Amino acid sequence: MHPQENQDSKSARQDNTAEANQNDDGGGYMTAQVSAEWVPAKGVPAQEVLGQRHLSLASSNTQAQTDAYKHAQPHFVVAYQPLVDVSTQQTVAYEALIRRSGFLPAGAEPSRLGDEVQHQLDMLCRHKAMAQACELGLHKRGDTRLSLAILPDAIYHEATGVAATLAMADKLGFPRQRLIFDISEREYVRNPELLRQIFAQHSSHQYQTAITDFGSGHSGLGLLADFQPDLVKLDRRLIRNLHNNFVRREIVDGIVRIAQRLGITVVAQGVESKQERNTLRDIGVRLMQGNLFAQAALERLPEPHNFEG
Repeated sequence: MHPQENQDSKSARQDNTAEANQNDDGGGYMTAQVSAEWVPAKGVPAQEVLGQRHLSLASSNTQAQTDAYKHAQPHFVVAYQPLVDVSTQQTVAYEALIRRSGFLPAGAEPSRLGDEVQHQLDMLCRHKAMAQACELGLHKRGDTRLSLAILPDAIYHEATGVAATLAMADKLGFPRQRLIFDISEREYVRNPELLRQIFAQHSSHQYQTAITDFGSGHSGLGLLADFQPDLVKLDRRLIRNLHNNFVRREIVDGIVRIAQRLGITVVAQGVESKQERNTLRDIGVRLMQGNLFAQAALERLPEPHNFEG
């Protein structure tokens, strides 16, 4: 679960038939990165999706935290937004975005659940997103990946981190080599060296890694110096009106040049206009995500458009 997210970067508005969120730029989906907006309860409760697999909470958690966690489970639904390659006009991944459905019970706000309970809910959200992606047939779509946000602190724990999600992927039949684990730059990384060691194992496990919301947080290039992921996802605030802003264009161009030298692929989040798309393409960015191509959609995999024109 991520700290309370910036409303500008994550809002969702969707009914049971409409597209999600006119202003959604993609990005992580975990519990405190859940939108402050609400959507109708259309999703299947997580415990049903996961076959009644209830998580055991440590005895150190209070009964109130445990009850709040159980009550929170049915109140999260999954939306998906495509990440596209504008050069090939193909969808290369779908990012899972967790949305709240209805009002959470008193005390069930993620920020009030305590670290360990947040880690478990963080994991549950990832597993629910994978389970539903399988129901939608994503695991049968060639090389299309699934992008999942994960709390930096949760990674360190075998019971709630990457290892647990890989095990769940194996149970669900979702190829682990088609998973992307996103770490938000907005998150404080308490142990960069341990994070680096854990993610250094990713090549042997075949999954990909990403720093998302890049350019929005306090870590910036310092985080990139400690940890070289497969992908860097540029924050939407760097992308907005890029074609009319010389400074933003130069910053993005600089990041792209650095990433290319390090062998890192750049993704532009929150692409809203054709002008932004064209400017990014001229700079050398091929992978993009945003409402120009497709809005995030609840419980389905939307098809992208607007590659040209």
